[in-house]
Formats: sequence, structure tokens, C-alpha cells
Amino acid sequence: EAVYDDVVPCFPAEYNIFNLYTTIYHNRLNGLMLDFSARGNQIPVSEILRLVKWITKYYEPQLRRLGAGNVVIGSGISLLDALDPLLANYRNYIHGLMQEWAYRIIETDRPTKGNELEIIDGVYSTLAPVTLFSSINQQIEIAEKTRESRMIFLTLLESIETLLAFQKKLRSNIEEKGMEYEMEYVIALVNNCKKCYDYTLELEGRMEPLEEKYKTQLNQFDEVKEGFQNLIKLCRKVLADQIFQDLIEEFKKFYTKEWYTSNGAIMATVKDTLNDYFINNIKGHMIESYFRKFLSLIHI
Repeated sequence: EAVYDDVVPCFPAEYNIFNLYTTIYHNRLNGLMLDFSARGNQIPVSEILRLVKWITKYYEPQLRRLGAGNVVIGSGISLLDALDPLLANYRNYIHGLMQEWAYRIIETDRPTKGNELEIIDGVYSTLAPVTLFSSINQQIEIAEKTRESRMIFLTLLESIETLLAFQKKLRSNIEEKGMEYEMEYVIALVNNCKKCYDYTLELEGRMEPLEEKYKTQLNQFDEVKEGFQNLIKLCRKVLADQIFQDLIEEFKKFYTKEWYTSNGAIMATVKDTLNDYFINNIKGHMIESYFRKFLSLIHI
């Protein structure tokens, strides 16, 4: 502004003195940004965010306001390009942070003695979906405040990676320990994964303001949504296995001499046990649409 107000009037118009000063200033500033990038991990994450915010919320709008935006564009020098190494450092930082959160949520999610399940919307749940997506959305909001598409894109990309890692770890735990889980917790996992699916749809909507070149690279949201649906199927299978495990002794009697002489008592025990599980343990505690699918799974 000082150049525009005080220096420009001192020179003939054909000197284009403002454009000259702007170009020199921009080039020097680009060199400074390259110096910052060369310092790599010495630049704190908070300072990376401040630099990006300063460029997008102050420097670039100010140039446009003074009519110098085309001069800078014509130079082919982007301050944000100079910060690419720092943006990579920022991505590595949020990668470690979000994945650490995701794993911690899984490990601390299972209720312990004296720590009951939550009843949310009338069904068994835990706070895992809310905690997971609140953490992710917090990082996206930080990126959005910079008004820089690349920051938002990188954060969404890491959000997808975090959700895929979360699914992989949760699947591993269920496959390894699922039969040891309390039935109520398995039901809660079904409901949790449905909520995670819904939250993923909302998260996917946050890429709408981005340029098309970034949207086309955020192509794993369908994989994330499918992953939560597959976890629901896995949990329903574990639930069925737990129920049938309770009936293993009755199943052993099928088509034996005892079966034929029991006058239907063995089958009645099986039916009564199943109905007890369905009516008293599962129905009303699992999201209704998934309860109906569960009944279809075991052909009831």
C-alpha cells in the first residue's frame, strides 16, 4: 500500500513502477518461503498453518485489491508451491495424530465392568463414532480456516486413510476376539458402524467446495462406506455364531436316537432359545433394519 500511495505518484505511468515493486517483493517473499521450507521439521505445525493463512487470507487478497494479482500470476511463482515441503510435513503430522486417535478409540471403546453401554436413539451404542468423527472434523475445520484447497484436500485424504486404518484394526479385533465379546457389545458395534456410515456420507459432502482436480483424487469414500457395511455383516455373523454356540449341545442331538424319541422337545428348546435371544436380547437394541437383516441371515 505504501508503494501504491507514496511511490507510484513519483514516477511516470510508463515506468509501471508498482508492477516492478510488486514483482521484486513477491520474488523476495518467495525466497523467504523457500527458506522456511528448507528448515523442514524445525517449523512447528502451528506456524505452517499461520503461513498458509497469511498467504490466502491476507497477502493474495491484498494484491488483488491493489490490482496486482495478474502481475503475480504472470510471474509463475506461487508462494504456496514454495511451501510444498511444509505442507508434506503437515500431512505427516496429521497422519500420525489421527491414526493414533483412531487406534486409541478402538482400544478404549469396549465397556468394562461398571462402565455400561450407551443407549443412543434407543439402541445399544458406544461413543466411538462420535469421538472418531469429531476428531476428524476438528482437523478438517482447522484446514478450512486456512482457505487453502490443498490443505483441505490433504486433510480429507488423511481422513480417508484414518477411517480405512480404523476399519482394518476393528476388523482384526473382531475376527480375533469377537466370540469373547459380550453380545450387547456386538450389537452396539452393528449400530456404531451404521452411524459411522452416515457420518462418512456427511464427511464426503465436505469436498464439494474443492476444485475438480482434488475431488477426482478423493475417490476412496465408496471404499470407506463399503468397509463399514462389511463390518456390520461381520458383527452380525459373530452374533449368530454366539447364539449357535449356546445351542451346540442341542445341535449334537439332531437326528440321533434321542432326537427321534424326544417328541419334538429338542427342537422346541432350540426355538425357545432363539426366540429368547431375538425378543429379549436383540430386538429393540439393534437398529430395526439391521435386526430384520439379521433374522434373514439365520433364516428365521
